[in-house]
Amino acid sequence: MEREKTEELLRKYYDGLTSSEEEARLRELLDASGTDDVFASDRILLSAGRTGVPEPSVEFMRNLEAVTRHGEHPGVRSRPYRYALSVAAGIALLVGSYFIFSTVAASEPDDTFSDPELAMAEVRNILLNVSQNMNTGTGALNTISTMSVLPGAMNEMGRTVRSVDRSLSRLRYLNVLNPTGEEKDKNNE
Repeated sequence: MEREKTEELLRKYYDGLTSSEEEARLRELLDASGTDDVFASDRILLSAGRTGVPEPSVEFMRNLEAVTRHGEHPGVRSRPYRYALSVAAGIALLVGSYFIFSTVAASEPDDTFSDPELAMAEVRNILLNVSQNMNTGTGALNTISTMSVLPGAMNEMGRTVRSVDRSLSRLRYLNVLNPTGEEKDKNNE
């Protein structure tokens, strides 16, 4: 009877439907000397739930207040320094951007050729060099053009397969005329 009551209370406990009185009764039933070892794990689980969370001591609260210092604000003294550093950073940013933009604007290309024919010859030389270097990359594409030979070879392979298939079909006809022992058994069934 107690075992059935214990099992029923355990089901309700694991479903979360027990009241605090039923949990106390379940602990009593599990702690009773007549309970089976079947409920040993349940007994351990319920005994672990008995220990509550301890309340913090008065000394702990004093230590916590000392660490957090509710009355003082540590950043009050450093406020003027923070303001001065912000102003200095802004000035440094303005001076740095002035130097960057002044050097970018001043770096216009200089006219390096006084003779227009000499400049045109140099431009032609540079463009010729660029066009020659652009064509060097196309050499690797020649190996890709050999892939166009592959479909022709596949057609040749297809003809060979069809020829072999025709020859095998003739041999299959001979098997129909002269069946082996297994095929005779299948035909007789």
